[in-house]
Amino acid sequence: MFIIGFQGGLGNQMFQYAFFRAMKYYHPNSIIKADLTKYEIEKTHQGYELENIFGIKLCRANHKEVMKYSSYVLPWKYFPILYKIKREILGTKCKMKKDSHLIDDYKIAFNDTYFQLNDKSDYYLDGYWQDERYFYCVRKKIMDEFSFNKNIYLKNKELINQLALENSIGVHIRRGDYVNTGFDITRIDYYKKAIEFISNKTKKPIFYFFSDDVGYVKKKFDFISNKKIITGNTGVNSYIDMFLMSKCRHNIIANSSFSYWGAYLNKNINKIVVAPRYFSTEIKRPLACQDWVIL
Repeated sequence: MFIIGFQGGLGNQMFQYAFFRAMKYYHPNSIIKADLTKYEIEKTHQGYELENIFGIKLCRANHKEVMKYSSYVLPWKYFPILYKIKREILGTKCKMKKDSHLIDDYKIAFNDTYFQLNDKSDYYLDGYWQDERYFYCVRKKIMDEFSFNKNIYLKNKELINQLALENSIGVHIRRGDYVNTGFDITRIDYYKKAIEFISNKTKKPIFYFFSDDVGYVKKKFDFISNKKIITGNTGVNSYIDMFLMSKCRHNIIANSSFSYWGAYLNKNINKIVVAPRYFSTEIKRPLACQDWVIL
């Protein structure tokens, strides 16, 4: 059995699901389950979103399976004594690492050894898998499964038509939980270079800004006259920004998995995608595909 741990917001969940699909491709005879328990423990972001947004239903690992193969001690009513030990002695993770619990080194872009694991063994795979090479083998399936609800098309029909008619450039600016952290690295200079680059490559571009900090965009990007700021998609509706970014002709992304998927799902065969050179101060590699422009 392989158990894939899910964590983080929508963009990270999409990477983890893509890896989940790839594992089924490389290990067709193995049982593969998803661990969603972190969304029951930690109320972060909007919770687990893939089922509500894309209708993706996963075969879930139960609490005992997660406990058996991972190094976590989960705070379930079934394990009150273990949870007490965790809180008072061991901390958030057990200090004793189980051989079955494999943690991906996120500093390394790609490691194909996970596809070569023994089908007869049991593993808990813990990571983000933020590299297209992890799921390129199932790319078409992923593109099909990450299809947004038809109601979103109907509600945004006018804007979608406008994005298709113009040389629309989706610009994503991630602030929120990034501010004053190691991910707070996409400064105004990056966006100026990206905007200049894409302006030289396209005719009459219109820049559509998507951000969780509209006030910041209005203040810092007042030098751009040919822009429009998209607002209103917050909370459980935040994913609509990803959908609309995918409908732009070209994209300028932030160092964000949410950004990445907005550009990745863009089906324009001639699209230009500009991405920042580093993912964070600690991760010195871009979150980007090979044919994207790195600045």
